[in-house]
Amino acid sequence: MNRRTWTRLRVCETKWLTTRKKRGSDYENIEKLTGEFNERMEIMTADDSLQPWEKISASLGYALFDKNTDSSADDIFKRADQRMYERKKEMKAMRQ
Repeated sequence: MNRRTWTRLRVCETKWLTTRKKRGSDYENIEKLTGEFNERMEIMTADDSLQPWEKISASLGYALFDKNTDSSADDIFKRADQRMYERKKEMKAMRQ
């Protein structure tokens, strides 16, 4: 991933908003990249050799602009936020 093509903004204490400046392979492969990220988080969660403080946890949610439904950047952000919380619930269920 070329960092020069991404902008990252801190939204609040634990949330980050990343925007893409132009389309490219990361944008086109977002599903694959998200899957790889989630898989790595699942491996960390299941690794019994790690101490609790060594296990990291992160939930990712993304949304792409849809000209048919989005009238503002807030629409995109809300959809990404919703997906992040859905993923967070999935991860919590895996730990139980």
